[in-house]
Amino acid sequence: MTHQELNRLYEERMNHLSPYIRTIPDDDMAQEAKIGIFQALKKDPGANDTYLKQGARWQMINSSRRGKSVDNGWKRGQVKILHYATVEADGVFSFIFKNRMNIPLDELVIDKITTEGFFDTLTEIERMIVNYKLDGLPNRKIEFRLNVSHSRFKKIRKELRFKIKLAFAD
Repeated sequence: MTHQELNRLYEERMNHLSPYIRTIPDDDMAQEAKIGIFQALKKDPGANDTYLKQGARWQMINSSRRGKSVDNGWKRGQVKILHYATVEADGVFSFIFKNRMNIPLDELVIDKITTEGFFDTLTEIERMIVNYKLDGLPNRKIEFRLNVSHSRFKKIRKELRFKIKLAFAD
């Protein structure tokens, strides 16, 4: 089957499945569902609607597990992981600022103070989460190591995001 034929088949089948896609409130997840349907059609062009919906469902689940959306363009291999330990704090700061030597010194100092201030605001458990994330651990392993429930972990992450926003927002 050529790409044009597959695309035509996808458009035809989406007419039947569009009510299902409209029930997904998040635009990113709806986009992931469409990708899942397309991939399911690529595997089996004669698939029934249930099979296609299942493909959409699994694509959305995998997307949320990966932590990346189709449109953000980041993959785990492209992300530089910084390891932070209180003893090697200057190593983190030197990594952050080493490629910024053309920026005025006062801005570099402000950036370093902001970064230090952010780390000073973290609670012990938040620091542990940041360190585990910098080591590349997935959320489930962090929850297990810290012996916290999933809902508690989500709450702590929400608080962390708020602190990051406070520390680094313009």
